[in-house]
Amino acid sequence: MGRFQREFDSRQYMLAVDMEFFHYRNSKLLNIEYHNHDFYEIYFLVSGRITYYVEGRSYVLSPGDVLLLSDQEMHRPSQAGEDAYERIVVWVRPEYLRSLGSPDFSLAECFEGLPHKGGNQLRMDPATLQEFREGLDDLEESYWSEEPGSDLLRRAYFTEVMVRLNRAYRASLEGRAVQDGEVSAAPSTRTARLIRYINDNIGEDLGLDRLAAEFYVSKYHMLREFRRHTGVTIHQYVLTKRLILARHHLRRGMPVAEVCRLCGFRDPSNFARLYRREYGRSPKEE
Repeated sequence: MGRFQREFDSRQYMLAVDMEFFHYRNSKLLNIEYHNHDFYEIYFLVSGRITYYVEGRSYVLSPGDVLLLSDQEMHRPSQAGEDAYERIVVWVRPEYLRSLGSPDFSLAECFEGLPHKGGNQLRMDPATLQEFREGLDDLEESYWSEEPGSDLLRRAYFTEVMVRLNRAYRASLEGRAVQDGEVSAAPSTRTARLIRYINDNIGEDLGLDRLAAEFYVSKYHMLREFRRHTGVTIHQYVLTKRLILARHHLRRGMPVAEVCRLCGFRDPSNFARLYRREYGRSPKEE
């Protein structure tokens, strides 16, 4: 392994108050379940092939591809080949990223536009990719350095990386950054359509009988198919998505009662219990 590469850390929560940097190389993909976290993630594939599942969409990543993951999306990777794969992963807290932007240029734009504007996968032209990778190398060097002033360099390099990433994101929306074919998710499956339906109707009745009737399928077959594609049950997915959305609204100042209604929780006391179990604090403490 290279100088800055670290052993894989399976935790899915941040320790730092701003950002964290990881550089991994593995010969075998570890079993990572469908999950979500309350920070943004940049996933840059250096080598190998990976299929990434994000909210019912699947992306086959090639070296040089970037995957952008917001704080409201559930996702998991799956190795697409037998070769060793190497990737750089950056985690960043949304509030820290917003603090680095300017009134005219939001560094969080590439995450806050997901998933409706162009999807999660970003493929850059060769020149932009080279500049972006050089920025990542500088950020990595400063991240692990103990030299005086390294914290200042880290913030500067991180800001540079995010400026380049958002420029590339804007260009991709206009169709200028994609080469060698379109960047898109795999064709829709019934599970993908079901996930989109759940996300679009998260405040409504999402019981199994209702979903089975909506998709004209046996609820038992639907359950097995959903579990096979995602690794979680429909009930687990619906509950997690409702809690993720509730956390999002609460942190933006929405009253608890309104959050309950919008997110499909009919009993405020049950909502408070589930929220505390998931996040370790009550909705009123957000």
